[in-house]
Amino acid sequence: MFKSDVLVNILYGIHTRIAAMIVNKAAELKAKYNISLYIRKQNSKDPLAISMLALVSLKIKQGEVVEISCKEDTPEGKKAVVELCDFIMNIIPKSEAAMSGVDAVLEENTIANEQILQKLPMGVIIIDANSHITTINNYALNLIEKDLKDVVGRLVTDVIPSSDLPTIVATRQNHLGELQQINNHIAMVNRSPIFSGNNVIGAIGVFQDISEIAKKLEQSQEELDYYKEELQRHNLSLGSFGNIIGSSGNLKEALIIAEKASNSPSTVLVRGESGTGKELIAKAIHSQSPRKNKAFVRVNCAAIPENLLESELFGYEKGAFTGAIKSKPGKFNLADGGTIFLDEIGDMPKSMQVKLLRVLQEMEFESVGGLQTQKVDVRVIAATNRNLEEMIKTGDFREDLYYRLNVISIFLPPLRERKEDINLLTEHFIHKVNMKLKKNIIGIDKDCIEFFHSYHWPGNIRELENIIERAINLCDGPMITTKDLPFYITNISSKEEGLINLRNGDLLPLEEYEKELITIAMKKYKSYNKAGKALGLTHRTVALKCEKYNIEVEGKK
Repeated sequence: MFKSDVLVNILYGIHTRIAAMIVNKAAELKAKYNISLYIRKQNSKDPLAISMLALVSLKIKQGEVVEISCKEDTPEGKKAVVELCDFIMNIIPKSEAAMSGVDAVLEENTIANEQILQKLPMGVIIIDANSHITTINNYALNLIEKDLKDVVGRLVTDVIPSSDLPTIVATRQNHLGELQQINNHIAMVNRSPIFSGNNVIGAIGVFQDISEIAKKLEQSQEELDYYKEELQRHNLSLGSFGNIIGSSGNLKEALIIAEKASNSPSTVLVRGESGTGKELIAKAIHSQSPRKNKAFVRVNCAAIPENLLESELFGYEKGAFTGAIKSKPGKFNLADGGTIFLDEIGDMPKSMQVKLLRVLQEMEFESVGGLQTQKVDVRVIAATNRNLEEMIKTGDFREDLYYRLNVISIFLPPLRERKEDINLLTEHFIHKVNMKLKKNIIGIDKDCIEFFHSYHWPGNIRELENIIERAINLCDGPMITTKDLPFYITNISSKEEGLINLRNGDLLPLEEYEKELITIAMKKYKSYNKAGKALGLTHRTVALKCEKYNIEVEGKK
């Protein structure tokens, strides 16, 4: 590499006319010596190939010193550098009266262009034919979080790795309306080549930060994202009838009905105690139905406050109530073409039951605050653990809604009525929880299984899964043993005796058994809180029972 400094003592500095003369001279030297020449200001890091874009962008003033260089350290390279330096110092007159007026106009025009460029409410980056940055405005500098002296003259991809401006120079094609990630910002970018005649001398990129707009667009796509998420979740559960564990006769009977229901658009009512797997059956019906590629939308009618349930199901319009700053689709809108699962339908308020009945009959509704009737195509699956027939008698559930829901009825048996499935379910949950907790429990002790068969399972399959997860968390070895099970499971005879011991063949009052059970728990745990956790009661309930039965245990808390 060879370089030499030269003092620029030209009136108005290197403006457009002078830049053109220098570029022309550099081209002559290129043809004469086959040497490419570069220029650098003293405060710049990297030299720029001599071009109109480079010389004008450097804003070289009268009295400044610039460096002229070439990459070759050869006699030809030295001659080229020296000749250009001499041209700048000596060949160009220091003052030309005839051209001074033209130069003043050019300088004025340059200053005006610079101010326009800096005040644009968007970023501008210009590169030369070698992909070096020649011009960048303040908007762009703020976006990339860099100073001007650290940018000009550098390869654009060194400053903005995601930049595609070099491709514009190579392909001579526009890139319009593209998105680009710049630091933590999302920018909308337009890129175009810069021509001089038929030659590409550089490229320009104009971009604007749209991060805030992108956030708003993301929020407005809530419904689409919901569809995608639900579709992905249901795709993972395809063939989910095969994932329902059990071989008992009453379960198989329920599955036969469910499989036939999957091919029908009729409403399904799934009955069963809490924890029996009603939602799992609903998902299986949907995933085997012709609607499997549409959304499966779940609504827990007991979990949503009565005053919000209507807007949750049917949506609302902007301004329908205080805080409704934009419209929102309801769950029936989201489920259009697919399936909506109404869990805990027995807990739906009476005021909402009549509105649901209309949807089931007419497949239409109005959103809260809306005037337009909306049509939907939705398959409804409802579920409840309550006795709807008794609720009809008491007036808590509409009889006409009951018959509209109860087209295909599926009853899921409680776990205590399908204890032959406990072994299969236990094995399944050990495998499932192992993966969830990254454990490697290989099995469960036979005594634990006998305790499981003796237990009455008020929480059904959900309770069994929770007990397996608890045991795997507490387990110290490769096998689950009785010490890993909760007290209320192991405090029953698992082999020869039943859950309740008779005295002289007779049953005692219920309070006697309750008193004995709480006494045993307090002797073992000596704490209302611990005893309550083991028995599934609150510590206050245990304390009140101890006071009722005069149970005193040393060290109780």
